[in-house]
Amino acid sequence: MFLNFIKIVFKSIIKQRKFLAANLAGLSAGLAVFFLTSIYIFDELNYDKYHNGAQNIYRIVNVYDKNGAGERSSCCPFPIVGALKRENPDLISNSTRFFNFWMPHVVIKYNNKTFNEKRFFWVDASVFSVFNCSFLKGNPKTALTRAGTVVITKSMAEKYFSSNEEVIGQTIFFQAKIPLEITGIIEDTPSRSHFKVDFLASMPTVHHILGDYNKYWVWNPCWSYVRLAPGKTEADLKYALNKLVRYNYKDELKNNVSFYPQKITDIHLHSKLEYEIEPNSSISNIYILLGIAIFMLIIVLINFVNLSTANSQYRTKETVLKKVLGTTRLELVLQYL
Repeated sequence: MFLNFIKIVFKSIIKQRKFLAANLAGLSAGLAVFFLTSIYIFDELNYDKYHNGAQNIYRIVNVYDKNGAGERSSCCPFPIVGALKRENPDLISNSTRFFNFWMPHVVIKYNNKTFNEKRFFWVDASVFSVFNCSFLKGNPKTALTRAGTVVITKSMAEKYFSSNEEVIGQTIFFQAKIPLEITGIIEDTPSRSHFKVDFLASMPTVHHILGDYNKYWVWNPCWSYVRLAPGKTEADLKYALNKLVRYNYKDELKNNVSFYPQKITDIHLHSKLEYEIEPNSSISNIYILLGIAIFMLIIVLINFVNLSTANSQYRTKETVLKKVLGTTRLELVLQYL
């Protein structure tokens, strides 16, 4: 019986090949659009979740509001993470800052060649304890503890150096004049990250350029991240940030300045702040795409069923004849399926 069903299927395909091709083409195109859109949505919803314990990593956001005017900034003053750790030693396990002198690109010089680079950041040595960075060469614990050091990505190592050249220990020049010794090579930043990096230079170097930057509480040029200690919550961090404002700002500013934590996993789709490291997407876009994908799926399924139903009249004679010859209802159902 099964072999007979197979023979009938192939005969039907040959007999109605034009109808079948049109029907399957519509269904396949609709399903392809639905699945590709679903993959994109899944990718967008999983930004920054690749970090270990991503639910405990927060970015500190700075809000200045005076009579309805001001800014909602993704950046913070230099001293904020240090003050948090100092005044709340049990709250934060690690923290780091990203700083780029607010330059859209910098000049990197090596071997009498210069390059314009966009993803150059000065960071604290603890950056590798806050974020996942796979080291290919170098020691993450000591790579950025000294001034004048830098860690580069694999793609930058391939760009600047030949395959048989030892990269560790080489010197590149920031803005073609500040020497930086390469102390590590890391994997490129995953695509599901709200920021991408090519160079991570040691924050102590900035001290030699700007002086004691930790005294500036009004200037907010740093993207600041913290990893909460086990057992601590977002509410604990909010309370600690409120205390910082009371203790470190003058009375005339206390009512205008505030800080609040933002989950790192919320940044890509839910953050609408000024001075983001990179442009973010929006959760509204995800809802729109999801609606389009579901609508497309419903339409192609309805279309497929309608065409199949319309075509079923051509097999009425076959069905009647099989019933006369003694074919059961179950056998007919199995055949059509």
